Amino acid sequence: MNKNGVKRASNLVNAFLYSTESITSILFSVFSIALIARHFGPEVMARFSVAQSVSTIFIVFATLGFDQFIIRELARNKRDAEYLSSILFGMAMGWLLYVALVVVYYFVIGEFSRDLFLIVSIVVSTLLLKVIFIKSYLQAQNKPKPIAIAALVSRFIAIIYLLIGTYINFSFEVMMLYMPLQAFVFILLMTISQPDFFLLIKPRHFNSRRLFSSMREAAPIFLSTMLYLLYSQSHILIMSNLLEPATVGIYSAAIQLIPQAAFIGFILVATFYTELDRKLLTDKTDFRAYVRSLLSMQFSVGIIMAIGVFLTADLIINLLYGARYVEGARVLEIACWAWIFILPAALYSRILIMLGYARYELIKMLIVAPLIILLNYWVISRVGMLGSAVVFVFSYFLVDFLIYFLFKDTRYLGVIGLKALADIFTKPVQTFRTSIRLMKTRN
Repeated sequence: MNKNGVKRASNLVNAFLYSTESITSILFSVFSIALIARHFGPEVMARFSVAQSVSTIFIVFATLGFDQFIIRELARNKRDAEYLSSILFGMAMGWLLYVALVVVYYFVIGEFSRDLFLIVSIVVSTLLLKVIFIKSYLQAQNKPKPIAIAALVSRFIAIIYLLIGTYINFSFEVMMLYMPLQAFVFILLMTISQPDFFLLIKPRHFNSRRLFSSMREAAPIFLSTMLYLLYSQSHILIMSNLLEPATVGIYSAAIQLIPQAAFIGFILVATFYTELDRKLLTDKTDFRAYVRSLLSMQFSVGIIMAIGVFLTADLIINLLYGARYVEGARVLEIACWAWIFILPAALYSRILIMLGYARYELIKMLIVAPLIILLNYWVISRVGMLGSAVVFVFSYFLVDFLIYFLFKDTRYLGVIGLKALADIFTKPVQTFRTSIRLMKTRN
């Protein structure tokens, strides 16, 4: 218990509750992708994947790069009505720009009328899940339970809708309504559990200076995220212009399984953020040791996951998508190794913000994004989808590990990461015991 007599949950309990939303998200995403892939075939899967990629590239205009800053500010003052009102208004305006950019893209490629219903479903879901940031509000207060309950119920309802749609043979357009349906129920349930979120948001609390100040602070993250999303989705868009739709559908069905597991890294950051922040403010040596232990935990999970999927890729693809996607197993065997670098990425990003080094998020993307886009174009045009899978892994190794050695201010983070990797192989028992101890610690 804390000094006020309130019983604290262990890090393990909080990690489990935080992970519920993310686990249901990954299962929901995998299920929906598998259903769409099986039911409609690789060509329609290509349409779905391209729409998701286009939305992902422009989604930063809806979030304005505020994601991590919102949690920081609200953790310090959850009743900051001025901040809540100003940020929500800014993100709503950004969402309108995001919608405009998505529409312009589809007008340029000449497929707006064909995919109108799909576009509407995606942008409405973005409004509910990204712009209305009640989830971040709850995370800032370390309240994972309402998030977990809302996630379970909303995804269950959406799954039922998908199953009904499959049974009575919904069209592709009508089937896409599962996205805004799930998002609406998710937001509704969290609002019921935490109604003060919307009670704090009022037009009279809006402060343009507060908004613009937040935008200036988040500008490096905004620009770096924009570049990251551009290069991370470039393979799908380049492939859609160079290869057959069926190939794009097969590749995207396999590759979309990889980012789903990134939630593990975010869960660990959310679970240990309070202690991480405390150590940074009180003991820098202890802080670095703590970061090393967390990185060892994340690298270990990534390696174990990659080995498991590498050995079972054929079975996974066949179970999820069927015989029409058999070539995707080779893509999955390669791409799964990106998990080693994807999982620690959330911790590295949070540390950069904590240390006041957010500018390096932008600098590293200015270096990496053009290189990866050019590599993707060159490899896809000459080797095809397997070459793109190799570039996919290399891109995460470069941007979420190797790049930190390039800058003087961040070099020690790269060294800590290297030592954390070494600990897994040179001190496996000690590393495992440290991870268990961290998870059992009450925070």
